Amino acid sequence: MNSNNGKNGNGVSNNTPQVAPVREERTAPYGVDLFMGPKSGSQPSYGIDLRAIWRYRWSMLLLFVLGVTAATTVVWTKVEPHYASKAVIHVASYVPRVIYKTDDNGKMPLYGAYLNTQVSLIQSPDVMQQVVARSDVQQTDWYQASSAAASGDLAAAGERLARQLVVRERRGTELVDVSLETLDPRESQIIVNAVVEEYKAYWDANQESSDIKRRATLRKQREQLDTEVSTLFARRYELTEQLGSDVHDDVRSQKHARLNQLRIQLQNLESDKAMRSVVRPANDSTSGETLSSAAAPRAFREDETWQTQFANYEDARRRLTLAKQQFGNSHPKYLEIAADVDSARRALKMTEARLMPSGTQANDFANEVEKLREDQLVAAVSELQAELAQTDRMMAELARTEERYKERKLVQKELDDRLHALEMERNAPERVTIQSAGQLRRKPSTDRRNLYTACGIALSFLGAFGAGFVRSRSDRKIHSYQDVSDALPKGVPFLGQLPRARDALGEGEDTLLGRAIRENMRIVRTMLLQKLGNDGGAVVITSPEASSGKTTVSILLARSLAAMGKRTLLVDADLLHPSASRYFELIEQRGLCCAVAGDLSDEEAIIPTDNENLFILPTGERHARGNRDVLANGKFAGALHRWKSQFDYVLIDSPPVLAMADARIAASQADGVVMVMRSDGSRREEIVEAFAGLSACGARLLGTMLVGVRHGTAYYPYDYHRRHLDTSELLA
Repeated sequence: MNSNNGKNGNGVSNNTPQVAPVREERTAPYGVDLFMGPKSGSQPSYGIDLRAIWRYRWSMLLLFVLGVTAATTVVWTKVEPHYASKAVIHVASYVPRVIYKTDDNGKMPLYGAYLNTQVSLIQSPDVMQQVVARSDVQQTDWYQASSAAASGDLAAAGERLARQLVVRERRGTELVDVSLETLDPRESQIIVNAVVEEYKAYWDANQESSDIKRRATLRKQREQLDTEVSTLFARRYELTEQLGSDVHDDVRSQKHARLNQLRIQLQNLESDKAMRSVVRPANDSTSGETLSSAAAPRAFREDETWQTQFANYEDARRRLTLAKQQFGNSHPKYLEIAADVDSARRALKMTEARLMPSGTQANDFANEVEKLREDQLVAAVSELQAELAQTDRMMAELARTEERYKERKLVQKELDDRLHALEMERNAPERVTIQSAGQLRRKPSTDRRNLYTACGIALSFLGAFGAGFVRSRSDRKIHSYQDVSDALPKGVPFLGQLPRARDALGEGEDTLLGRAIRENMRIVRTMLLQKLGNDGGAVVITSPEASSGKTTVSILLARSLAAMGKRTLLVDADLLHPSASRYFELIEQRGLCCAVAGDLSDEEAIIPTDNENLFILPTGERHARGNRDVLANGKFAGALHRWKSQFDYVLIDSPPVLAMADARIAASQADGVVMVMRSDGSRREEIVEAFAGLSACGARLLGTMLVGVRHGTAYYPYDYHRRHLDTSELLA
C-alpha cells in the first residue's frame, strides 16, 4: 500500500469530506447529554429509581405471589368470622297507672341515671353468673373453650362474658341493645337470649322483693297504728266518763258558776260578821244557806223534825240542779222545783228558829253557826277549785287525746289507701320489658378475612417492592447510562448506547432494529469525530471485563466511519481471544504479530474487507500469538505511527483492561480510549478500577458506551422508524 495514497500533507485523504467540529445542542432524557455525557451538575441519585426496581419485576412478582398465597392461606384457614345476635330491652320512662299514683308508675325522675344503672345491672356479676350457670349456655363451644369449663369457676366465666358482651343504650330512645359476637351464630343467639331473660328475672325478683318489703313495712306500721288508735280511743272514753258529760265546756261552766256562788256567799258571810255588833236575831239565819247535816249544832241533829226537813231540802236542791242541766233556768219545771226548794228552806228555817236558844247563849250559838258556816264555805270553795283544776287538766288531756286520735286516724286511712293502691297497681304495665329477643343471623357481623387478605396483599406488595428496592440499591451492575454517570467521575463523556440484539452485526438495514443500531452508531461516531477533530487518529476500544461487546462496537464503529468515506483500519489486538479476526474468518491469517515484528509488511498484513474503506489487521497465527509482549516491546508504537499515516482512523480492539496489560499499553500509545460496558453485565467496581488503570497509564478517555440496553434512548430510532413505516399515523 502507498502511504501517501489519497492523503494531503497532514495524512488525511483529499477526497474525504471535512467534518466540522460543530456541536449539536440537544438535551437527552434523564439529565444525560448523549454528546457530552452527564451534565456537570448532575449528582448520583440516592432516591427511588423505579426503572432500576422494575428490572427485578419478575423476582418481585414471584415474591408477591408467594406472599399473597401464604397470607391468603393463613388468613382463610386461621381467621374465623364472628356472628352477632342482638336483643332489645325497653326501659320505659313513663308507666301509666291503673287507678292510683304510686312510686312505680308515672314519670321516672332522673331517667338518664336510671337507664345507665340498668345498663350496668345487665353486666353485673349477679346476672352474668346466672347466665353462665344455665345448662344451655354451658353446652356451647363458647363456654367449653374457656378455663371455667374445667374448673367450674362461674365467677371467671361471668367476668369473661361481661367483657365480651356489648350493652349500649340507643341515643334518644328508651331502648337498650344487648349483643354478643361468637364463632357460631346459634351460640350467639342462645347466650344473648339467656342474658336478657336472666336480667328480666333478676329485675322482676328485685321488684317483687321490694314490693313485699314495702307491704310488710306498711302492714307493720298499720298494726302499730291500730294499737295506738285503740289506746287513744280508750283514754278518750275514760276522760269523758270522768268529766261526766260529752259537753266539756258546760261542765266547766257549771263548776265555775258554783264556785262564784260560794265565793259570793263567803264574802257576804264575812261582811255580816264584820258589821254585826249586837246579838244576831234568831230569824236572821233564815236569810243564808242552811247548814249541812254534819256542820249543824247537836240540837238540830237530834231533832227528828229538823232532820226530815233538812233531807227534803237537800232532795229539792238536787232536783233543781238536774232540772237546770236538763231544761235550763227558764223552763217551767225548773221554776216549779225552785219554788219547792224555797218552801223547804223556809220550813227548815222556822224549825231552826224554834230550836235555837235565846239570850247570850243564842248569840254564842249564832257565832258558832257562822263560824261553822264560814268553814264550810271555805272548804267548799277549796274543794271546788281543786275539782275545777282537775277538770281543766282532764279537758286539756282530752283535747290532746282527741287531736292525736284524729291524726292517727288520718295516718291510718293513708296507710290503708297505700296498701290498697299497691294491691291495685300490681296489674300496671312493667317498667322493664324485653322488646325483642336475639335473632339467628347467618351473615357474619365481623369478617376480617377480606381486610386481612387486603393487608396481606399490601404487605406482600410492599415486601416485594422493598426487596426490589434493596436489590436495586445493592446491585453493583450497570444497567443504564445513569449508572455509568454515577460510577465514573464528573466530566467523563458518555458517547452513546446500543440496544440489545441477538446479532447486532448481522442486523441489516432493512430491519427496524438494524436501523436503530445504525443510528446509535452514527451518534457515537459524531461524538468521536468531535473529540478527535479533522486530523483523525488511533482509538483503543476496550472494556473493563470480557464479553462486554467491545469487538461488536469496534466493528460497527469501523463500518460507520468507512461508510462516511473515512479510510479506517480495524486492528485486532486481543491476542488471547481474537474475536474480530474470527468474525472476518481470518483467525489463521498472519497479521499483527508478524507486522509488528517486521516479518510481514503492512501491505501483506492488512486485509481489505467487503466494506469500502474498511481494512482489518488480524492478530495472526496461533503460534505467533504466543508472544504476549508484542505490544510492549516498543515496536507497536512505530507500527501504530505508520498506520495512522496510511489511514484516517485506526480502531484497536484491545483486550479487557482488568484482564491483560495490553489494553493499558495500547491506550497509552493511542490518541484516545473508548470504554465499552455491557448493561446487566458490567459491575461498578470493575468500571472504577478500569478507569483508574487507564488514568494511571496516561490514557485519554474519549468516552464510554453502553451496549445491550433494554430500554431508553437506545430504542428511540427503533420507535421512530416504526412510526415512520406505520401509514395509519399522521406526520410526527
